[in-house]
Amino acid sequence: MTPTVTLYELCVPVLRKAMQNHLVVLKKGEEWCEENGYPHSKLLDARLSPDMHPLSLQIFFQVTTATRALQRLANMEVPTFNFGAASFQDLYTQIEEALQCFEEARPECFGGKDKMPVTIDVPNMWHFDLNGLTYLQEFVMPNLDLLEDVHKI
Repeated sequence: MTPTVTLYELCVPVLRKAMQNHLVVLKKGEEWCEENGYPHSKLLDARLSPDMHPLSLQIFFQVTTATRALQRLANMEVPTFNFGAASFQDLYTQIEEALQCFEEARPECFGGKDKMPVTIDVPNMWHFDLNGLTYLQEFVMPNLDLLEDVHKI
């Protein structure tokens, strides 16, 4: 018999761990700034390349992508995060609010959502019509892979 993996199991532990990793890396970055007299704002505004968004905005996108997955796949109410986080503390607060959402997520809320239609529409940028599983595998998870790039900053 083939083991069954639920949408909850594919989503919640992975996204929770990504958010926890963000906290660890950001705290290390803040400590490094303190130890080296480097302005927090310079690190939070750092970019891997000129055409990328700054670190603080990358974290915002990660937190928003992760919590919107809960909203779309489990019909959960999730916070709206501040686009203009200006400090490490602002980012910690956003991540902690996201982690609270993952603590509140219940497996039964994900039942049958793997085949549910999910539409992502960002005017003048993207329009995707997916099912729940494809949304998680081909939109949410690849966007969290950026975590590796964010950590390089």
